[in-house]
Amino acid sequence: MQQVHHRSPTLLSKAGAAARHNRAAADQATAETAAIPRPRMVDQLHELTSLETPEVALTRLGVDTDLVVPRYTDEHGHQWLRHGPQEWMPWPEGRPKKRVVQDALVDAALPVAVQHTRLLGDPPSAWSRYGPLASARVLDVGSGRGGLDLDDELGLVTSTGRKDTP
Repeated sequence: MQQVHHRSPTLLSKAGAAARHNRAAADQATAETAAIPRPRMVDQLHELTSLETPEVALTRLGVDTDLVVPRYTDEHGHQWLRHGPQEWMPWPEGRPKKRVVQDALVDAALPVAVQHTRLLGDPPSAWSRYGPLASARVLDVGSGRGGLDLDDELGLVTSTGRKDTP
């Protein structure tokens, strides 16, 4: 003779209610997470490179460009860019000044943005996938040696921070 085990209707309804509650809580958490604005880094950086004066974009983002890339013109009309805490370097020869300022400003703005702006939507712990951030000392301006290098001609930044051709 077969024994048939019947589950209690009360237990089944409680289990169903708990499952529905858990699903609703998970759905709400997903919706709240999706609602958090997460601007895409590459889009924001492309916007900076497309502007005639990247200083304007960085100022809009709350970065003080005078603190980011100190530069000055000497009595002979030569322009200098800060290369270290006590060092200055002349504008690199053979490159348009606009491009040098652009690369320097954008590279230097990234570490500054960690403290001062919401330039990127991801928390700093997740930024490693974008490649190492350029130093605020503006070393290797536009050289592509590890730091994020924005190229006006290609307009591309890869996830590792290196340039790729289309």
